[in-house]
Order: sequence, then structure tokens, then C-alpha cells
Amino acid sequence: MAESAAFKELFSGSFVRELGEQIRRGAPGFDAGAFAENATQGLSELEFSGRVQRIADALARALAESHGGTLDFGRACHELERGLPEPLRTTKSMEVGRLQWPVGDWIARHGFDAAGDPLDTGAAFQLMTALTQRFTSEFAVRPYVAHDPGDSVRRLSSLTAHPNPHVRRWCSEGLRPRLPWGARLNALVEDPAPLVPVLDALVDDPEEYVRRSVANTLGDVAKDHPGLACEVASRWAHGGDAERLRTVRHALRAPIKAGEPRALAVLGFGPPDGVRARVTVAPGAVRIGGSVEVRAELVADRPLRALVDLRVEYVKANGRRSPKVFKWKEVELTPGARLELARNLDLVPRTTRRLHPGRHAANVQVNGVVLGGAEFDLE
Repeated sequence: MAESAAFKELFSGSFVRELGEQIRRGAPGFDAGAFAENATQGLSELEFSGRVQRIADALARALAESHGGTLDFGRACHELERGLPEPLRTTKSMEVGRLQWPVGDWIARHGFDAAGDPLDTGAAFQLMTALTQRFTSEFAVRPYVAHDPGDSVRRLSSLTAHPNPHVRRWCSEGLRPRLPWGARLNALVEDPAPLVPVLDALVDDPEEYVRRSVANTLGDVAKDHPGLACEVASRWAHGGDAERLRTVRHALRAPIKAGEPRALAVLGFGPPDGVRARVTVAPGAVRIGGSVEVRAELVADRPLRALVDLRVEYVKANGRRSPKVFKWKEVELTPGARLELARNLDLVPRTTRRLHPGRHAANVQVNGVVLGGAEFDLE
């Protein structure tokens, strides 16, 4: 998404001029013309990330010149904050705030001295708190979290009751250990325990936008520490309402697909003892670009709440198989009753999955356990 041609073209000369006028409103000594001239040098030749960095670097230079030649970071933060537009009044789309993207990059890359220490952490967090109400500060805050996780967690913890939902979401999203398109927070990957109180404070937030971030952050934790994630999720699920349970389910989606018993138990899916399965695939051979029909028949000896998944073992380039789990159906199995399921499996190459000829397998997985399967040839 970030590297698409259409998206990068948004960061153009007109974008730079508009941003310069915004900054000049908060910093009267700011030379918006010189900023635009510097920022647009070779801009069209750059990809998205290069354009943002070029604009942020030109911003640093122009701010320093407006301060007499040496950047006063704290003063610059206050000037940039004064020039910001009104806060966003919706949580539906952040695209309208993209004008602020280089400001966040400026905070992240120009807020530190040559030794890697923050120039003014308090001023940076004040500006990021304001900025995230117009766009987002989830990327800007990451160097500060990486530099001092304890201090950053304390600062974000103090904002979990902020009246603006964008700020509350930032408290969670800024601490995601594995934020997509963001630098990995290695300290929180190794030990995510410090961020749990922040998630506890936000799990029942009135905005689904915030709760989804909470689920995604706990989902990051689950990738490296499934035991801790399941412990937190179990505590949330106990006596939780429907909204809480949706958050829990979304947070545990990765370990649930992987058949992690602790994650399944949190949602009430026990071992599939006494369940028998028969699987068929037709046709038995198909060419790449075609499809097969997978049919499963389940019979249980006892009542069971069952999460039924389709687990496809795709052949890789080296000839080995790699599994991919697809959601199929959530059902209540009754003793002796026969449940029949069917679905088409498209075998079309995608950008996220290449297909290779060979003998594949389609398995039925119940509550994380493979109970039966059938093979087919992809030609």
C-alpha cells in the first residue's frame, strides 16, 4: 500500500506548499518558500518513504534557519503544534490527516542528538499527543519506546483516559511490538509484560476503533508469548460481555488458527475427543487456476462446541508442504448426529501465495486438532 504509485504521488509539490503554509501559521519566522524549494528537489524521483524523509529533512533545516541556524527542538515542537488544524472528528478514516505524515517523521528522526538521546522527550510527547488527534503518532513514538520503554509506557499509560479516542488508540498502537510498516520494538517483543496494564485500561473502551487496536496489540504478544496472551485473554473473557469477547477472539486469532489448546480453551473449545471425520476432495487432480470441492463429514460421541477449520497443505518450491488454515464453521455437535460440510478451494496464484505442482492435502481441523484429510494433485 505505502509503495503504490498512486499513494506516493500524494506527496507532491502542492502537498509541500500546503504543509509549509500550515507550519508558518504556528512559526511566524518560518520561510515556507525556502522550505518548499528544498523539499521538492528531486522529490518526483523518490518512492513514498523517500519522499516523506526528504520533506521531513527540509522541515528540520527550515526550522533551524528560523531559529538562527541551530534547531531548538522544544521550541519547534510548540510551533508545529500551534500550526496544526482542528482535531479529527471521526474515527472512520485517517487519510484526511496525511499532511501531518512528515511531521511525525521529523519527530522520529530529528528528535535525537548525535549520541541517540532524545533532545526533549516531554516536548516530543506533547506534540505527538496533539499530532495523533489529526493523523497518527504510532510511528513517530517508536524510537522513544525503543530508547526508554519504561518511560514511554508510563507516559502512554497516563493518557489511557484521554477524551480523544485517537489518543487512547495511540496508547495501544504505539506499543505494538510488531506494528506493520513500523520498526520492531525488540524490548517489548522480548518482554511484553509492561504493556499489559495499558491494554487492561483500554479493553472496554467505548470506541471499537480503540478496542481493535487493543486486540491487535495482544495479537502481537501472542506471536511470541502465547502463554501470556492466553492468560490475559482468559482474564478478560471471564464474565466479559459480547464486545469484550469479540476483542478476545480477534486477539487470539493467530494461536487459534495454529491450534493452540490454551487459546481455544479461552473461547470454550475443548479437545475433540470422540469426534470422527471423513474428508473427500474432488477432482483428485486439478490444474493451477482451477478449484476442488472439499467435503467433510463429522460425527461426535458427545456434545461439543466445535470450531471447524480447513487446513490446506500447500506444496512449496522445495517439494515440502506448508499448512494454511481457513475458517470453515462454528457449530454445536450433538451425539450421533451427522454434520456434512462442503466448500470450494480455489487454486489460483496470489501475491501472498505462490502455487507449485505436486501432491497437496486438504484436512479438517476441529478445535485445533486434525481429524482427517484427503490428498489431491495440482498439475
